Amino acid sequence: MVSGGVSGSGRVVVVDDEERVADVYATFLSDEHDVEVAYDGDAALDVVDADVDVVLLDRRMPGMHGDEVLDRLRDRGYDGRVVMVTALNPGYDVVDMAFEQYVCKPIAREELRTVVRRELLRSNYDDALQEYLRVQSKVTTIAENHPDPAAVEHPRVRALRERLDEIRDGLLETLVEHAELEYESESGPVV
Repeated sequence: MVSGGVSGSGRVVVVDDEERVADVYATFLSDEHDVEVAYDGDAALDVVDADVDVVLLDRRMPGMHGDEVLDRLRDRGYDGRVVMVTALNPGYDVVDMAFEQYVCKPIAREELRTVVRRELLRSNYDDALQEYLRVQSKVTTIAENHPDPAAVEHPRVRALRERLDEIRDGLLETLVEHAELEYESESGPVV
């Protein structure tokens, strides 16, 4: 495990068994964030704690796969942001995985930096909005990366899209209620 970088806006852990890749990602991020690197799943479990804001996690690693690392992190109560950064194209299994974003390698410097910034920003959103973005990410990931264009009609993906609609409707209702309350408090009762 390597640690480095200046203290920035957020603590990030890069988990990848390809040391060169992990070190490059850490270099991409170290001028803005406090970055640590773990080269396997066991090291990731040792270093990720409640103070880690974002975990960039490879899926395909020898020993403990990224999927198992993710499950173990969530089982022990880690509620930070997890981004799967992997060369493995997503299947329908991503529907049940507890990550925030799924990014396929290769990933350029600015894209990686944007992903981390986005997750740090989203960590401040309320639970409903975070769930909406998580579900939207899964639908988009499958639509953009699945070899079968009809994948978006798969029953599991259709259920995700229905959940997305439910969450969006709830968020819009909340926004309308909030706007009405704001208007009422600024101008008196709404007639």
